Amino acid sequence: MTENHHHISLKPSGESWSVIIMVLLGWTSYSMADVSVKLLSADYSIWQIMNTASGTSMVLLGLWLGFKYGIKGFIPEKIGWTALRTLIVTCLALSIVNAFARVPLADVYGITFAAPFLTLILVALFLKEHVGWQRWATVVVGFIGVLIMAGPQFKELNAGYLLALGAMIFIGLSSFTLRKVGKSDPPALYGFYPIVSIFLVTTPLALPVYVMPESGDLWKFALQIGGIMGGQIFVSYATATARETASIAPFVYIQIIWGVIFGYFVFGDILKPEALIGMPLIIGAGLYMIYRERQLRKKV
Repeated sequence: MTENHHHISLKPSGESWSVIIMVLLGWTSYSMADVSVKLLSADYSIWQIMNTASGTSMVLLGLWLGFKYGIKGFIPEKIGWTALRTLIVTCLALSIVNAFARVPLADVYGITFAAPFLTLILVALFLKEHVGWQRWATVVVGFIGVLIMAGPQFKELNAGYLLALGAMIFIGLSSFTLRKVGKSDPPALYGFYPIVSIFLVTTPLALPVYVMPESGDLWKFALQIGGIMGGQIFVSYATATARETASIAPFVYIQIIWGVIFGYFVFGDILKPEALIGMPLIIGAGLYMIYRERQLRKKV
């Protein structure tokens, strides 16, 4: 049996609880990172925020790999696919940050959250993974919930929309390349090289605008660092090790639910009526996916 056979599934087999929990923790971590960016961006350049978070994360992940695995921990099993994913994630980070700077949050969500569709198309076409109608339906229902909650308006079209579209494509490509990278690498390695790349790219952009952080803001930077590390490790490892990509694709939509919750409790945003309609659709889609995966597991 070849090492790539775990990618190929002729029928759905059901996902494990550990993978589902990992992907939920990962997208929740990214949501915390989004909150920290909003808290910090009034006083610090976005380049400094990205550079500080990636630099610190790079050191922490490097120490983890070095102490636990030695020099071998830094060598991916599939160097070519890892290098390609590193490039894709770097482009994703740069495009989505600049999209948020130019385009309303709702519009960015409305575009980038179409990424699960691209991911499922790629894995179905090129990895021959099974994507049944129920999984497609779950992704569609969740995305409808996102559109209702976000309410994208697409006013004043500018380059930011192209950046958001690019980010959506990079998200889909990143998930696809993770399936090719496989599950043999240490968990920390999935985040290490993309974070190193982001640090190198943002350093020359951050230095001219660098401001010494206030002591009262250190917890916000810590939240950003923890969010980025958690997102990179949990989402990446879950995507690489999942039995089938379709089984975890809808859980990305938990981000917009956290966005509403954090917006209300942290930033005092008013809860819109649309949220009361869209949120049950997203939660229902996620719960149905969990239920179905558990039923499939019982049959295996």
